[in-house]
Amino acid sequence: MVTSVVFSQNKPLELTEKGVEPAIIKLDSLSASQIYKKVDGWIQTNYKNPSEVIKGNIENEMIRISGFQKDFFSREYKSGNIVFYDVSYGLTFEFQNEKMRVTFQPQTIKVDGSKVHFTEKDFFGGVDINGNSYEGSVETYNLSLEKLLTSLTNYIKGSDSKDW
Repeated sequence: MVTSVVFSQNKPLELTEKGVEPAIIKLDSLSASQIYKKVDGWIQTNYKNPSEVIKGNIENEMIRISGFQKDFFSREYKSGNIVFYDVSYGLTFEFQNEKMRVTFQPQTIKVDGSKVHFTEKDFFGGVDINGNSYEGSVETYNLSLEKLLTSLTNYIKGSDSKDW
């Protein structure tokens, strides 16, 4: 039996002045149980130590993980230097029939191994003590969020296929 998954009217993960807005992914024809299994498969496939990243798991209802991405976003300084920031994050997946909510929570932001602190407002018009803006950082941040969500949705769409 082949299951066809249709995605409709998805709301993306997106950094706004209020923080990262959760994504709502509509998955026509999939039960909460089916979505849960596919997300679990994605975690098993995409994280080096899946049992260590899973921080909460209520079967068919919710999975919470901790992850890390090197070079998650970048920032260009007045000098022309581009600096890349690494982000540790939490992801929460909540399941209902035919839909899933994905919540992203940044936990630690580091540059060259040192922890730095940003607020959402910094990304939107803020400047640091040296007068460097955060212009362009929102775009690279949201691009990483989009890549994360695209990886997940592509896995859900294609995980039934065993033909290689």
